Amino acid sequence: MNPSRHDFRKPARLAGNLEERLATWLRVACQFASKRAPNHLPYAFQFALGEVKVSTPDDALDTLPEGLVGFNVAIGEKGVVSLLACSRQLALTLVAGALGETTGTLPPDRDLTIVEESLCQYLLQQLFALALQETYPGRATLPVTIQHREQQPNWIRMFGSAECLLHCSLLLTGPMGAQTIYWLVPPRGPVEQLTRQGRAADSPPETAETLQIDAIVRELPVEVAVVLGTIELSFSELSSLKPGDLLILGQRITDPLLGLVDGLQKFKAWPGRAGSRLAIQVESLTG
Repeated sequence: MNPSRHDFRKPARLAGNLEERLATWLRVACQFASKRAPNHLPYAFQFALGEVKVSTPDDALDTLPEGLVGFNVAIGEKGVVSLLACSRQLALTLVAGALGETTGTLPPDRDLTIVEESLCQYLLQQLFALALQETYPGRATLPVTIQHREQQPNWIRMFGSAECLLHCSLLLTGPMGAQTIYWLVPPRGPVEQLTRQGRAADSPPETAETLQIDAIVRELPVEVAVVLGTIELSFSELSSLKPGDLLILGQRITDPLLGLVDGLQKFKAWPGRAGSRLAIQVESLTG
């Protein structure tokens, strides 16, 4: 036996398969974000997972480069805080792309205007946060919200000094080459539940492919219809219909309307208006 020195100041690897499941989740989220990018940008972007490592808050922040735009990201119902950061040049490139500008090089480094900051926050919500939310492999829905900008991401104090962090790097490749997005997240709340919500022994293991299929299924369009009312007519009555005829439906105005999802009754709702558009308010779920 050859004993080796261990630095107890460095955080140990996380228990169970948390790092593995987090990496799988992020890979699927990257695939999801890559498919959504053309909806917001005039050129293709490819997201890919760089690495996931365990670090202390001080070490993680020390390794971040200067000149970053950082945003506070809340995860889960209890709002576990994390940090998402990228270079100002990448942020300006994303903003320019959202405005229809195409370029193969990074713009000169400068700070973002208030309008550019708001647009960058919107893009990260639509690409990064939504991808995490829709591909989360846990049983419960995971809200992920880009909350506000952190003016000094290299010097933030949102993390406790005693806790460890998951230091995730994501690679974003586009016309300007490969750029890195950094995500620093505590292994608490929804992230920690990735191991606690393990599968039964006889269940097949989740893979990147199964998680990707699940994410795609969630994006499939579903037809929702609300039935104003019905009436039975004989063929002769139907054939004699003409403009101006009045038909009395078998629907009382004191009863809610039936809501159908893909032809199946799923809820009851009241009709109304939202601005200049017709709308409904769901009263109850029926199926």
